[in-house]
Amino acid sequence: MKQILLFLFFFLLGLTQIHAQAVYLGILSIDGTEKSVNIQDLKNITFFDSNLNLNYWSGTNESLPTNSIRKLIFTSATGLHKLDDNKIITVYPNPVIDFIALKNTSANNINVSIYSITGALILSQQQLSATQTINVSNLQKGLYFLKVNNQVIKFIKQ
Repeated sequence: MKQILLFLFFFLLGLTQIHAQAVYLGILSIDGTEKSVNIQDLKNITFFDSNLNLNYWSGTNESLPTNSIRKLIFTSATGLHKLDDNKIITVYPNPVIDFIALKNTSANNINVSIYSITGALILSQQQLSATQTINVSNLQKGLYFLKVNNQVIKFIKQ
């Protein structure tokens, strides 16, 4: 009985942490400027007449020409993450079946490690190319942590 109660406690604690995590829309412009918007502040996002329209719950609206936008990045379980040192790495797909792809838009090499949910190191390597795939077909289904330099990204192996 104690084990069931303990499991339920940690399960519910995990759910509250998932819901508390903020999700942001990053808008990278062609001129190099960035805009970050909390998704919870947005009522809706639409594309109309060659514009990206952001309609906020506060009643304000913002329109950005699509020809000035280089990239839209959603930070959440989609697998797209911006590293702290202003280098962008894309990890996809998430969830993954056999191969996870890393796209490194910086000119520098990065250190990549995969850890199990228990913290055991499963793989460690250096990414030398701009795009690299890692074979994870031998991993059991579950949650794993991908450490890229000093940033940790969660991914699910199906």
